[in-house]
Amino acid sequence: MEIDTVDYPNELHDIYLSHSPTVQELEMYRVYCEYKSTLKNIDLKLEATKAVPTILEETMSVAQLFESGSPLWAQPYSISELCFIIPMRESISDEVFIQLLQQASDYDTLARGLIEAL
Repeated sequence: MEIDTVDYPNELHDIYLSHSPTVQELEMYRVYCEYKSTLKNIDLKLEATKAVPTILEETMSVAQLFESGSPLWAQPYSISELCFIIPMRESISDEVFIQLLQQASDYDTLARGLIEAL
């Protein structure tokens, strides 16, 4: 994806909100990102996007992927969502986060659970 220099803020915003950006889009977004905390989330999303799940990982839930240390747990979330999830996750125990992942079927449910867990 080439960025039109006039429209790049809009294209970058689209990548920030996308649940399934390409590796190329994420790498481009990384170049333009100025925030260290967002870079960490871009790197996680890049790992998740580049990762090829094993047969076992294909059968695992998001909570199980997180618990196993696989970056694939981040795959269903956008960079925007990860920018909320990661700092909140760092404020609670891994056990509580895993429980919330098990209960959540989508981002909104997870976000509400994270807020209530604080």
